[in-house]
Amino acid sequence: MLASLGVQVATGVCLGAGGERDALFVAMSVPLFLNSLLAGSVGVVVTPAVLSSSSPGGQRRLASRLLAYLAVTMVVVAAILYAFRLPLAGLLAPGFDVDRRFFTAGLLALSVTIIPFQASTSVLTGYLVAKERVLLPSVALALGNAATLGSVIFIGSSLTAAHVALATLAGAILACVIQLAVFVQDCRNGDRSLPDSTPNVSRVCSQALPLILSGLVSRSNPLVERHLASSLGSGTISCLGYSGYLVSFLVNATAGPTMTVFYARMCNLWNVGDRDGVGRILEKSLCYVITVSLAIGGLLVLVGADLFHVLFRYTRFTSEGVTDLVTYSKILMISYLFLATGGVISRLFYAAGCSLRVSLLDCLGTFFYAVVAFSLVHPFKGTGLAIAASIYSIFVVSLFLGWAYRQFRTRLHREFAATIGMVFLTWGSVFAVAMLVRHLVLQGFPAGFSSALVALFYLGGLAFVIRFALRRTGAPWRDPTRRESERPASLDVFRQ
Repeated sequence: MLASLGVQVATGVCLGAGGERDALFVAMSVPLFLNSLLAGSVGVVVTPAVLSSSSPGGQRRLASRLLAYLAVTMVVVAAILYAFRLPLAGLLAPGFDVDRRFFTAGLLALSVTIIPFQASTSVLTGYLVAKERVLLPSVALALGNAATLGSVIFIGSSLTAAHVALATLAGAILACVIQLAVFVQDCRNGDRSLPDSTPNVSRVCSQALPLILSGLVSRSNPLVERHLASSLGSGTISCLGYSGYLVSFLVNATAGPTMTVFYARMCNLWNVGDRDGVGRILEKSLCYVITVSLAIGGLLVLVGADLFHVLFRYTRFTSEGVTDLVTYSKILMISYLFLATGGVISRLFYAAGCSLRVSLLDCLGTFFYAVVAFSLVHPFKGTGLAIAASIYSIFVVSLFLGWAYRQFRTRLHREFAATIGMVFLTWGSVFAVAMLVRHLVLQGFPAGFSSALVALFYLGGLAFVIRFALRRTGAPWRDPTRRESERPASLDVFRQ
């Protein structure tokens, strides 16, 4: 995720926020939309489907068939999108003039080639997570993003939007090839005896299809945003896109590792009826994610403006562009908190076999977002779209919590609510004092000096917030599903 964020920073340095970057955001929104769609449907269905097979041979055979079917399907989809790239550009960005629309269509011709590789990666990642080899997909993705970043930096000042699209394609191919090589090696070294039963691929497809259909609606928020922002002037799509990438980076870096590690265990615990064990994982994960999200979001609100002005001072960003980027990013910190929380809770739906329910709730949230965005875009322009995204995240997480609350008799209730309430109260006190120090005590001091002091004060206060959260939930390295008697003695010594 750091490498992916680095790609956006390097691209921003070379391209800034203007017409060319707007067109690239629109073109790349297609593979990103499909990647999000498949990762949120096929990717999460593959893991429990593989675990449902009793034999390793059946697991590999199921994954192989899904990989072949999905790769062929996505090649056909990419060919169709390529053939209709010009009308697609007009649909995605109706506010573009004719020249920018043709330019966007050319970028679409490059970007759609990424789709089959990302689709294959979603199946491979689901299989590897089921085998609890959770580090390997992350390493493959890191190397792919690092290859993209290295290509962008190597090209340097002569970088164009087409170069970025090609570099992204190279990174996607590398990430896919690494996981595919490991999967092929696993198939060669595995037991060659016939599986106990024929893998039920049709059942997996029947589970994924409703998610894909509902995901066509629920994952379309970025497309709606860019459709509306295309008529707001050059650079608006870019600033909203950069802010959205920042939020995606923070959400994935905060909630992603936690739930990837525990997802297979949650599926197994739910399958054997141990809801209390699932609840313990969920409570600890939510407390961790909420605490970290509040800490990072508050820091960016306090010092983000000065950080962005320094970071983009010698780039092709205009001062107005940096100001818009700061404004959107501050508003979207609300979205960061709730999307990270929702990312944790949504895994419970998948572990419980209620993937269709979460997709329908997501669809409801998307309709809600579209209504709010259409209402706010005209009076508030780009700021209205950022506000709409934050309101949407609150609405969707409220729907998720309502369902999750009913799944447990003793979890997510009074004691947990009190813990989260105290985390919010403690963090809010630290953040409020830091804001007062920034605007009252350090008023008139140089911006960099005041930002550094406020950041140090805020980080010092966060120590109390983190200490309280860890005291209520336990040490972060401890497995929440294991009893104290089962823990290695070495951990007790280390903890002391």
